[in-house]
Amino acid sequence: MEIITKATKQATWEELKAAAEAGTIDTLIQDDDIIPFTLKSGEKVAVRVTHDETGKMFFVFEDCLEDEHSMNDTWSNAGGWAACKMRAHLNTTVFALFPDDIQAVIAPTKIVQILNGKRVETKDKLFLFSRTQAFGKGSYSAREPEDTQLNCFRREKDRVKECGEHGTWIWWLRSASNNYAFDIVNSNGSGNNGHVVGVVENYKGQRYTYYFGSSWSKSGARTMADWKERIAWTLQSLRQPLKVVGPY
Repeated sequence: MEIITKATKQATWEELKAAAEAGTIDTLIQDDDIIPFTLKSGEKVAVRVTHDETGKMFFVFEDCLEDEHSMNDTWSNAGGWAACKMRAHLNTTVFALFPDDIQAVIAPTKIVQILNGKRVETKDKLFLFSRTQAFGKGSYSAREPEDTQLNCFRREKDRVKECGEHGTWIWWLRSASNNYAFDIVNSNGSGNNGHVVGVVENYKGQRYTYYFGSSWSKSGARTMADWKERIAWTLQSLRQPLKVVGPY
């Protein structure tokens, strides 16, 4: 019979920093080690130790912070991570909640995004992860060329997080895979590249009807062109419905 137990050891953040500078930090902490601490607000949190595919170490919050926050005041991802309100919020308001001994040892991390063909770099002490870091390489990875998947996100269930009394909850990524929203991780650990938004110009309170649909390759819509053709046909049918003219 095999019995798996957990061991607890003590170390200071200064000792971890010294070990990191000496290149010996892996002798103190390993992947999946958990470090609990309390924010100045009184909220109890914990971070998980992990590495990416290049061997770089990260400290990842086990769950979402209780204070929910939007990426921007408006439904926009203009300017990407560098310009979003969330970045400023994390590196001012949230960073100030960290205990002083942790604040003293956190070094900035370089973040790289490709926006409209241009390379944009920031250096942040606190940051959201990218879609590549959460889900691995994909078509979206060209926009985050220096990122690789984190070991702690290999399995879908390992990407599930809780948020206070909500239970399992969605959480933000810094990636922007469309023209208006940032990506998220769903409450079940699956991915979602933003949301759907409908815009009505000069809205005056009239009834608003929207249609949302999906298809499967085996149902006949084998390509995006097929799907767009079906959408166009459905829209035309709504605009010009069949009229039956007598005699009956």
